[in-house]
Amino acid sequence: LENQRWIDLFRHPESDVIAIMNDHLAAEREDGPWVIDAHNLLYPIPQFEIESSDDLVTQNPGYN
Repeated sequence: LENQRWIDLFRHPESDVIAIMNDHLAAEREDGPWVIDAHNLLYPIPQFEIESSDDLVTQNPGYN
């Protein structure tokens, strides 16, 4: 069940995914924190999809 925690965090609405993952990453890394913010919760939309949508689709925040 390796790498399943990320998906499980999203299934539970009361969990604060960003705070939980930042706490975990701070404990795991010795060379400084790797911070997750709100834009990491969404994938970027491929540029081809944006261009072919007749301006109906915009890029997710944080990927401009």
